[in-house]
Amino acid sequence: MRWSEEVKNIFRPRERLRPSQWAQRHRFLKQDQSARTGPWRNEAAPYLKGAMDITARPGLVALNICKATQIGFSEAMRCVLGYWADYEPDPVGITLPDEKKGKDIVSRRILPLFRETPVLRRLMTSRSADAQRGQIRLRNGFLLSLMWSGSPSSMAPDPMRRVPNAEAD
Repeated sequence: MRWSEEVKNIFRPRERLRPSQWAQRHRFLKQDQSARTGPWRNEAAPYLKGAMDITARPGLVALNICKATQIGFSEAMRCVLGYWADYEPDPVGITLPDEKKGKDIVSRRILPLFRETPVLRRLMTSRSADAQRGQIRLRNGFLLSLMWSGSPSSMAPDPMRRVPNAEAD
């Protein structure tokens, strides 16, 4: 018996990409997201490639990155967030400066990442409660929860595999 290519593809393991490869393959930046619109290109900021890829290093427990401002790092970390949602759909809590600013960042930056990236959009549910300004839940089990610095109660309730912090406090 010969198997069709369609059937073979069902059983073929998914290609494993590094976060920078995922970004280059799937990420598209619109005008309100970046001064450089179009497909994500690692060549545009090669120093971000290593920062993205180290987040997927096996055994990594903690990572501190000291960087300059306005170099594209936040957008690169949103690419990593998309990678985790797609490849490693475990709970993530993202710590932002405060609740007001955090909800603004989620609605202006993170929700568009999920809605405008086809591979992530397919994982979104039709339930409006699954895509809020404080939490995003996907079909594959990924859960992103917003936390803010200075608020232990926003961090306490749920176990999370990853917690990227945008704040030193």
